[in-house]
Amino acid sequence: MDILKLSELLPDTKRGNVINYQVTKSGTSSYANYRAAMRARSKAEFYSKLCIVVEEVDETEMWLELIITSDILNNDLTQKLHCESLELLKILASMRKNISKTHSPDSLQSPQPSQSPQPSQSLQSPQSPQPLQSNN
Repeated sequence: MDILKLSELLPDTKRGNVINYQVTKSGTSSYANYRAAMRARSKAEFYSKLCIVVEEVDETEMWLELIITSDILNNDLTQKLHCESLELLKILASMRKNISKTHSPDSLQSPQPSQSPQPSQSLQSPQSPQPLQSNN
Protein backbone atom coordinates (compact mmCIF):
# COMPACT_ATOMS: atom_id res chain seq x y z
CA MET A 1 0.00 0.00 0.00
CA ASP A 2 1.35 3.35 -1.03
CA ILE A 3 0.01 5.04 2.10
CA LEU A 4 2.56 3.03 4.09
CA LYS A 5 5.32 4.13 1.72
CA LEU A 6 4.24 7.72 2.28
CA SER A 7 4.40 7.28 6.05
CA GLU A 8 8.09 6.39 5.73
CA LEU A 9 8.75 9.65 3.86
CA LEU A 10 7.04 12.10 6.20
CA PRO A 11 9.42 14.15 8.36
CA ASP A 12 10.20 13.04 11.90
CA THR A 13 8.96 16.24 13.55
CA LYS A 14 6.09 16.89 15.96
CA ARG A 15 3.88 18.07 13.12
CA GLY A 16 5.05 15.32 10.77
CA ASN A 17 4.50 12.60 13.37
CA VAL A 18 0.95 13.71 14.18
CA ILE A 19 -0.02 13.88 10.52
CA ASN A 20 1.82 10.63 9.78
CA TYR A 21 -0.19 8.85 12.47
CA GLN A 22 -3.50 10.28 11.25
CA VAL A 23 -3.03 9.68 7.52
CA THR A 24 -1.72 6.16 8.13
CA LYS A 25 -4.60 5.38 10.47
CA SER A 26 -7.33 6.64 8.14
CA GLY A 27 -5.68 5.20 5.03
CA THR A 28 -5.34 1.71 6.45
CA SER A 29 -8.79 1.89 8.05
CA SER A 30 -10.27 2.62 4.62
CA TYR A 31 -8.78 -0.59 3.32
CA ALA A 32 -9.81 -2.66 6.34
CA ASN A 33 -13.40 -1.44 6.23
CA TYR A 34 -13.62 -1.95 2.47
CA ARG A 35 -12.57 -5.58 2.99
CA ALA A 36 -15.19 -5.89 5.72
CA ALA A 37 -17.85 -4.46 3.39
CA MET A 38 -16.96 -7.04 0.75
CA ARG A 39 -17.55 -9.77 3.34
CA ALA A 40 -20.82 -8.32 4.61
CA ARG A 41 -23.53 -10.80 5.54
CA SER A 42 -26.41 -8.50 4.62
CA LYS A 43 -27.26 -5.42 2.60
CA ALA A 44 -27.50 -3.45 5.82
CA GLU A 45 -24.05 -4.52 6.94
CA PHE A 46 -22.58 -3.74 3.50
CA TYR A 47 -24.15 -0.28 3.50
CA SER A 48 -22.96 0.43 7.02
CA LYS A 49 -19.37 -0.56 6.23
CA LEU A 50 -19.47 1.36 2.95
CA CYS A 51 -20.48 4.50 4.86
CA ILE A 52 -17.46 4.03 7.14
CA VAL A 53 -15.20 3.59 4.10
CA VAL A 54 -16.47 6.85 2.61
CA GLU A 55 -15.75 8.67 5.87
CA GLU A 56 -12.25 7.18 6.15
CA VAL A 57 -11.34 7.93 2.52
CA ASP A 58 -12.61 11.48 2.99
CA GLU A 59 -10.44 11.87 6.08
CA THR A 60 -7.43 10.44 4.26
CA GLU A 61 -7.97 12.87 1.40
CA MET A 62 -8.09 15.75 3.89
CA TRP A 63 -4.77 14.71 5.49
CA LEU A 64 -3.14 14.32 2.07
CA GLU A 65 -4.37 17.77 1.06
CA LEU A 66 -2.94 19.18 4.29
CA ILE A 67 0.41 17.48 3.66
CA ILE A 68 0.56 19.04 0.20
CA THR A 69 -0.74 22.53 1.00
CA SER A 70 1.42 22.94 4.10
CA ASP A 71 4.52 21.78 2.17
CA ILE A 72 5.20 18.99 4.63
CA LEU A 73 5.80 16.66 1.68
CA ASN A 74 4.77 17.71 -1.79
CA ASN A 75 6.17 14.98 -4.02
CA ASP A 76 4.87 12.72 -6.79
CA LEU A 77 3.70 10.01 -4.38
CA THR A 78 1.71 12.46 -2.26
CA GLN A 79 0.15 13.99 -5.37
CA LYS A 80 -0.70 10.54 -6.73
CA LEU A 81 -2.28 9.41 -3.46
CA HIS A 82 -4.28 12.62 -3.22
CA CYS A 83 -5.65 12.16 -6.76
CA GLU A 84 -6.46 8.51 -6.05
CA SER A 85 -8.25 9.40 -2.82
CA LEU A 86 -10.41 11.95 -4.66
CA GLU A 87 -11.30 9.36 -7.31
CA LEU A 88 -12.07 6.71 -4.70
CA LEU A 89 -14.20 9.17 -2.78
CA LYS A 90 -16.27 9.94 -5.88
CA ILE A 91 -16.75 6.25 -6.69
CA LEU A 92 -17.58 5.17 -3.14
CA ALA A 93 -19.90 8.11 -2.45
CA SER A 94 -21.72 7.34 -5.69
CA MET A 95 -22.06 3.68 -4.66
CA ARG A 96 -23.45 4.73 -1.29
CA LYS A 97 -25.91 7.12 -2.92
CA ASN A 98 -27.09 4.50 -5.44
CA ILE A 99 -27.60 1.90 -2.74
CA SER A 100 -29.66 4.27 -0.63
CA LYS A 101 -31.78 5.17 -3.70
CA THR A 102 -32.49 1.59 -4.76
CA HIS A 103 -33.27 0.23 -1.30
CA SER A 104 -35.82 1.46 1.15
CA PRO A 105 -34.46 2.66 4.49
CA ASP A 106 -36.11 -0.33 6.17
CA SER A 107 -34.25 -2.80 3.97
CA LEU A 108 -30.92 -1.24 4.97
CA GLN A 109 -31.56 -1.49 8.68
CA SER A 110 -30.20 -4.41 10.60
CA PRO A 111 -32.82 -6.97 11.52
CA GLN A 112 -34.18 -6.56 15.01
CA PRO A 113 -33.66 -9.46 17.38
CA SER A 114 -36.81 -11.46 17.81
CA GLN A 115 -38.64 -10.73 21.00
CA SER A 116 -39.35 -13.56 23.37
CA PRO A 117 -43.01 -14.42 23.69
CA GLN A 118 -44.89 -12.85 26.56
CA PRO A 119 -45.71 -15.25 29.36
CA SER A 120 -49.30 -16.38 29.46
CA GLN A 121 -51.64 -14.98 32.06
CA SER A 122 -51.62 -18.22 34.04
CA LEU A 123 -47.84 -18.03 34.43
CA GLN A 124 -47.91 -14.43 35.59
CA SER A 125 -50.06 -14.99 38.67
CA PRO A 126 -49.31 -18.03 40.77
CA GLN A 127 -52.18 -20.32 41.66
CA SER A 128 -53.04 -20.76 45.28
CA PRO A 129 -51.78 -24.07 46.64
CA GLN A 130 -54.30 -26.89 47.03
CA PRO A 131 -54.65 -28.31 50.54
CA LEU A 132 -53.22 -31.77 51.01
CA GLN A 133 -55.73 -34.48 51.70
CA SER A 134 -55.00 -36.87 54.49
CA ASN A 135 -55.26 -40.62 53.98
CA ASN A 136 -57.19 -41.39 57.20
